[in-house]
Amino acid sequence: MAAYIVAATLAINLLYPPSDRIDRELAATPLYQAIKQADPQTYAAIRATFRDGYAQGKSKLEMETAVRGKIGAVLNRSLPKSSDAAVIKFTRLVTLELDQLGSRNADACYAYLYPGAGGTTVDFGAYISAEVVKFEQEANLEVIQTASVAPQPVPAKDDVNGKLQQVGRQLVQEFGADDVAALSTPARLDHAKVCSITSALYKHVLELPIKDAGAVLRFL
Repeated sequence: MAAYIVAATLAINLLYPPSDRIDRELAATPLYQAIKQADPQTYAAIRATFRDGYAQGKSKLEMETAVRGKIGAVLNRSLPKSSDAAVIKFTRLVTLELDQLGSRNADACYAYLYPGAGGTTVDFGAYISAEVVKFEQEANLEVIQTASVAPQPVPAKDDVNGKLQQVGRQLVQEFGADDVAALSTPARLDHAKVCSITSALYKHVLELPIKDAGAVLRFL
């Protein structure tokens, strides 16, 4: 009986790891701790995903993939309020990822821009370098932290309209008016072109003075 109890306890701990173990693992990742401070509800959902993932025997990669959407939701709420430096750093990351994805798999690049549009799950890590993955973690952390600690006001369209028109004219010179206009209905364009135009758009915004770039990116 004692041996059975020991074996059963061991099995339960393997399938349902103690809460403190999950907390220790999440605490080792600064991004999760930033989410815990900024959005406790989303952190609880991430924690539950890891708990259930362990119970179902999933790998850490599978669990990290499963929480990607939750992290993305926090980022989407944080970006309009993040600092100039953070939103610019994040946008540089986006251009790097778009370029790496676009050069290797245009469909994966399109799925990155429009999650779920293709109806399939894409392993973006298969196309993005380890250096960019590390940069992603740093950029995401900075966005969430600055938006939480010192939120910036979201600019109105009138505040950035002149700069947006400037960027629009640059895009038209590169890709033509029809293709640039088609970004509002991207399904009309082939995936490679959508990625190229979007990457160019962000790169032109990054060429603006820091304050202007930060304001335009927060608006977008």
